[in-house]
Amino acid sequence: LKALMTEQPVTDVSFWGKIMGTQQDYIIAECAYKEGEEPEVTEPEEEPEPEEPELEEGEVPLPKSQFIAPKPLATEPYGEGANKKVYFVCNNPGEPWVVLPLANPTSIAVSRKIRKYFTGVLTTAVSAYPPFPGTEADLLRASIARISAECHLSPLGLYTLDEDDGDE
Repeated sequence: LKALMTEQPVTDVSFWGKIMGTQQDYIIAECAYKEGEEPEVTEPEEEPEPEEPELEEGEVPLPKSQFIAPKPLATEPYGEGANKKVYFVCNNPGEPWVVLPLANPTSIAVSRKIRKYFTGVLTTAVSAYPPFPGTEADLLRASIARISAECHLSPLGLYTLDEDDGDE
């Protein structure tokens, strides 16, 4: 973790956990970028519509689908919501740390519906049903977002209602 702090512009480095894989394991560190060092997020470009094939004389055109796919939800910027922190992974202590991509709503929603063993290789394609939109790095980041969101604790009595407020 000390090497991560010297190599990357991060603060508040903490050990998040370890996730076992079939080939290798993931060691995960949770961090926050230093002020002004946040990376810029680029939105994916829209794919162009496929061109219709030219018809020969006497051919009848095939019916065209009227389905319009909904626009995917935008990925939250770094520092907000599921992307409040940045996560780095490595397979063994002393190896270089690799930053995980930002969590996006589509990946989180699909990761809830699938059961998949991690391999320990971030570039592995994820084959599952429903189809997962990304690599194992995206699935790992979506799983980390889900686990972090479900595991926050509040000490007993920290959040209490004031009985004196009356109407509020």
